[in-house]
Amino acid sequence: MFPEIIERFSQVSLMSKGAREQKIKIDTIDIKKTQNEQNIHVDDAPYGGGSGQIIRADYLKHAFDKIGGVRPYVLFPRPAAPVLSQDDLSRFSRYAHIAIVCGRYEGIDERFCLNYVDEVISLGEYVFSSGETAAMVLIEGIYRLIPGSINSESLKNESYAKSHLLEYPQYTRPPVFEGMEVPQVLSSGHHARIREWQKKQSISTTIRYQPHIMQ
Repeated sequence: MFPEIIERFSQVSLMSKGAREQKIKIDTIDIKKTQNEQNIHVDDAPYGGGSGQIIRADYLKHAFDKIGGVRPYVLFPRPAAPVLSQDDLSRFSRYAHIAIVCGRYEGIDERFCLNYVDEVISLGEYVFSSGETAAMVLIEGIYRLIPGSINSESLKNESYAKSHLLEYPQYTRPPVFEGMEVPQVLSSGHHARIREWQKKQSISTTIRYQPHIMQ
């Protein structure tokens, strides 16, 4: 519905760099402009009543047909779906072509979802109106796992990486901030002790914020 949100996103930071280096190509299709009609309404009232509007399946199909070429793997972010994980992003990053359906209002006609969507995914147990926002989360999460997009060393110790533990706390200059010092072990130069400290901190952080991961 609002491709300019994605287009602006693709022009900054990682996305812009990825596009220049031809590691990623982001195209948008405006579902409001896929037909030779004037002042079209791509949404309509839901059958059975209820508040809000539903994006029509036929207009979504018109937009889908504009993709052309190899059929992409189609994702649809929606609240009523399994919650996105880092493993999901890693799996998605192995697809050469992905299409993300951006919902709006009360959602999309279920018939399009059943016929064309390969996988539904939720960003969490909450709801917002912009499918474009959800798409941007997916795009960046997928792109940064593509080899060469960022320093591979940066990925190894991140939260939800191979160990599935949360990342340990990070520190930089100044050595003292508002009376709080950087843990001495990080300045010791003793790599084995530093790794041991990082592991213990990862476990502690995981128990504090995501204890279910430890089960």
